[in-house]
Amino acid sequence: MPGVALGALRTDLNPPQDTDWVSVGRVEKLYLYPVKSLAHIEVTSMDLAQFGGYLGNIRDRQFMVTDLKGKFVTSRRYPNMSLIQPKLEGDDKIILSYPGKPDIQVKINPEGETNTCEVWGDGCQGVDLGDEAATWLSDIILQKPQGIRFMYHKIGESSRPDKARNEYLMPLMREGDKPLFADGCPYLLLSQASVQNLNKVLKEKNIDLEVEETRFRPNIHVTGDFSPHAEDQWSYVKIGSSVLRNIKPCTRCVFT
Repeated sequence: MPGVALGALRTDLNPPQDTDWVSVGRVEKLYLYPVKSLAHIEVTSMDLAQFGGYLGNIRDRQFMVTDLKGKFVTSRRYPNMSLIQPKLEGDDKIILSYPGKPDIQVKINPEGETNTCEVWGDGCQGVDLGDEAATWLSDIILQKPQGIRFMYHKIGESSRPDKARNEYLMPLMREGDKPLFADGCPYLLLSQASVQNLNKVLKEKNIDLEVEETRFRPNIHVTGDFSPHAEDQWSYVKIGSSVLRNIKPCTRCVFT
C-alpha cells in the first residue's frame, strides 16, 4: 500500500507544498463499513471520494438502520448489531448475515422513493429497502418483528446539511465536508502507535483487556516510527496522490 506523508503540524494550517511532505509511515489496513454500526469489511485498496471511501460497489456508510421515525439506530445501544456482517453482491443486492440466523438478501432500489432520516440531528434522505429486511433486522436488534427500518443512501451528493463553520475548533473544515450516513466526517484515521499506547496503559492499570484497532472503526490504519497520538497533530496527510485535511479529533464513545 502507498506510504503516508506528513504535511505539517497542527500549528501550521497552510497547505503543504510539494517539497514540504515528510514520509512518516505507511498504510497498514483499510476498512469500509457499508452499513452504519454493522461489521466492517477489510479491503486492500480504496478509492477516496468527497463523501467517503469506496471500492467498486462497496461505499462507506451508504446504508443505515433506523427506528420507525427515521432516527438512526446504532451499536451504542444495541451491541449485537456489530455482529451483523454485510456483503454487497453486484450493484443491486446486499446480503446480511448473523450467527445462528439464515442470511437475508436485500434488493437495492436506487430509484425508490426517498424518506427523511436523521443522524445526530442532521436531516438526510434514504430509500427504505422494504419490510422483509426490516423484519429480519428487528428480530435481531429488538427481538420483536417490527420497530426497525433499513435505509439506503443514493449514489451522488450527500443529503446531509453542511456543518456550521468554526474557525477556532475546526479551522480546516470546508464546505461540503460531510459523509453519507457516518457520524460526522467521511474518514477516520488511526495509528497503531496509539492503539499500542492504550494497551500499555490498560496493562499498567491491571485491566485485563487488550484492544485492537477495529474497536475504533477507522477507515485508515497506519503504522510508522512516530509517537502515540501523533496523528492528532497532522494538519494534512498525503496517501498516494490524495491529500486529506485533519478536520477534528474523534472523541470515542461507549461503542469503543
